[in-house]
Amino acid sequence: CSPSNTGCRGGVSGRLPLPTQRLREASFALYLGRRGDELVLVYALSGNFGGKPYSYLTCTAPQPEPASVDYITQLPTALRAFHTQLHDETESWLHGGMMAFADMELVSSYDDPRWPMTIDGRDPQFDPDVDYPDFSRVVLMFNDAASSRVCANLTDDPDSTAGWDWFEGSMDRLPDFWPRLDSWLVNGISDWA
Repeated sequence: CSPSNTGCRGGVSGRLPLPTQRLREASFALYLGRRGDELVLVYALSGNFGGKPYSYLTCTAPQPEPASVDYITQLPTALRAFHTQLHDETESWLHGGMMAFADMELVSSYDDPRWPMTIDGRDPQFDPDVDYPDFSRVVLMFNDAASSRVCANLTDDPDSTAGWDWFEGSMDRLPDFWPRLDSWLVNGISDWA
């Protein structure tokens, strides 16, 4: 299964066109290795990465859904398929990446030094007019080194794509989180000066 593979089950197909195209254009090698006890695939990429002619993207093998995480079945089907059929985790040294199933946290329990967060400069705990999510129903799934995060809503709708773009102390509703993931994932593997 790959993000562009039409045979991919669960709706991952075509949802990440930018990193898929970038990997097609810039990959010059693929290595199988270990990080501790886990197997990883390392995509070697050519380009201009701050004066270096190469970079890499580290991805872990697909994983079964963990029985120990009770909300996994409430994640959208396509997101679950990404982790069970493609890669459980992606990590770019430039921009972070997709978090592994085991590392996904409910926003309500996420440990962040800026907590409690504010939304548009207002504290949602004290402002009834602020549109904010139920933090116990939102899961952090992407994180980068610059405090940019993408979250998915827990839902009974398996086809849901609703989520939140969380940057530092603000959150914006996303009707479809896949385009935001697409742009963040390609940032981690694109040229930079």
